[in-house]
Amino acid sequence: MPELAARYGRRTTVLERVLCAVALALGGRPGARLTQRLAAAVSRMTLLRMVRALPDPEQSTPRVLATTPCLTG
Repeated sequence: MPELAARYGRRTTVLERVLCAVALALGGRPGARLTQRLAAAVSRMTLLRMVRALPDPEQSTPRVLATTPCLTG
């Protein structure tokens, strides 16, 4: 059942996604306080480690580059 939890994992994939969302939205200490209220307490360092482990977002190439008229004169 790999969609439920990773092998030898301590968290389900759903909880992992929730914790990543909390970590991205709030960061370390505030996120740790919120996870205590959600009954899934983790430390601030765990949340920051989760953010650092996320892959970098894809950056798309801009389609149009605007130029200032006064500079192209």
